[in-house]
Amino acid sequence: LTLCLESTHAATIAIFEKACAEAGRKPAYCVAVCSEAWAWFEAGDTQRFAESIADTIRRSVATEGRPSCIVLAQASMAITEQSLADLCIPVYSSPTLAVVETLRVAEQQSRETFACA
Repeated sequence: LTLCLESTHAATIAIFEKACAEAGRKPAYCVAVCSEAWAWFEAGDTQRFAESIADTIRRSVATEGRPSCIVLAQASMAITEQSLADLCIPVYSSPTLAVVETLRVAEQQSRETFACA
């Protein structure tokens, strides 16, 4: 799990662990906090913001080992996805996952609506 703000740490872990529990999984994870990246975000320098996040993730992979996936916990971090492609590790970001889940739920509800008609 990758975070930019320490203040989001507990809430992010709680959401992640709840989702894993609901899926019947016991997660093994490492948290990488990219606190130095946030200053770039606030300054509007999205390129340096993304580079800083990618650097933190690369250091984490080098020290913690290769994860099965990388989760970018905050929507603002999604711009980092492409810069990590060379790691050949699936990268998931909250905007992408939210849209995929929203479409899945909408499709399911649409089928249920037509079934009731």
